[in-house]
Amino acid sequence: MNNVIKKLMALFIILIFMFTLSACDNIYSSTFSLGGRVIDQETEEGIEDVIIRDINGDEEEYAKTDEEGNWQLVGLSDEAKIEAVK
Repeated sequence: MNNVIKKLMALFIILIFMFTLSACDNIYSSTFSLGGRVIDQETEEGIEDVIIRDINGDEEEYAKTDEEGNWQLVGLSDEAKIEAVK
């Protein structure tokens, strides 16, 4: 029984180490993502084909809502200023 506990503890320590290392890439990341859903205020249904733009940076990032109104902007840096246009 004691040998089984030692093996489980070793496995647990290895798993913790692996999760810690996998998170290290994100610590120094200078980009982030934003996402959300555009809905009709009255019906609360998603609105399709709305253009979402980050107009804060040097390069404008664009996203378009899907049929349920969902959108996502990936690779943003610093601050974001979001504008929606239909």
